[in-house]
Amino acid sequence: MCDALAAQLVAGTWSRPAANTSLKLPDGQTRKWEIIKADQGGGFSGRALAGGYVYVAVPSEREQVMILEATGHSSVFVNGEPHAGDPYGHGYLHLPVLLKRGTNDFLFHVGRGSLKAKLTPPKAEAYLDFSDTTLPDLIVGEVARTLAGTSSSTPARGPERSLHAGLSVSIARWQRPSSTDRPAQRTQGRRLPGNPNRR
Repeated sequence: MCDALAAQLVAGTWSRPAANTSLKLPDGQTRKWEIIKADQGGGFSGRALAGGYVYVAVPSEREQVMILEATGHSSVFVNGEPHAGDPYGHGYLHLPVLLKRGTNDFLFHVGRGSLKAKLTPPKAEAYLDFSDTTLPDLIVGEVARTLAGTSSSTPARGPERSLHAGLSVSIARWQRPSSTDRPAQRTQGRRLPGNPNRR
């Protein structure tokens, strides 16, 4: 089924599916589109989604950029454009997608039997997303020149934008009290503004 739909998308012959319409596979077999309803948690699940597809029509009153937060899918085509998926359901994939005015086609390829998806407005024109970070191990008292990684998002429409951010961190180190029992002093620390996960 994956090859058949992918071939249609590449050839530009794919069209919005309707219930009970059939899709012919390369080996001669056929599959029928079926109506599926969300469960109480707002997701979709079932045996048919183990390697199957879910199509969702999303209306929009105007052209706008939204953030797609989805889990359980291997990939998704938004109005024919391919985007990465989150097959293991980690929940850290937040993708800016452009919605056109009218009906928008979301075609999810689901590999593990379940799918959850929602659209949210962007937090800002450009921001850092700390949902998925790659951080070094730091040792108190040792000076280290190292790197850290996180995702950036620039969902604003218009000229191409780039996001640059610098971060300088000083590890807090407590000194032992002196003989006069003065309170311990701590070296100064700095953090990147706007990171809710750092205190």
